[in-house]
Amino acid sequence: IVIAQGLGVRRWIARAYGLAAGPPAGHIQRLPVAGSDALLLAFSHPSARGALNWGVNERTPYLLNTVAPTVERAMMTIWATLYGRTNDP
Repeated sequence: IVIAQGLGVRRWIARAYGLAAGPPAGHIQRLPVAGSDALLLAFSHPSARGALNWGVNERTPYLLNTVAPTVERAMMTIWATLYGRTNDP
């Protein structure tokens, strides 16, 4: 799992790896790395202002409603892949 902390970082990764320019729906996309696939998760920067902030404390809505469920979904995708089932993000 690769977590891009900031949409600017995600754009840089997209250019470097030839991915589509816009952020993916659901914050997850496959990222080809050295002949394998990683999952790229893209979020706002933790210190973003307002509703996109998730670095102030562990109770911010963006952390609880966007970051945490997305990481859980990515982990479930990896788990399913390891055991021979498909669960694309």
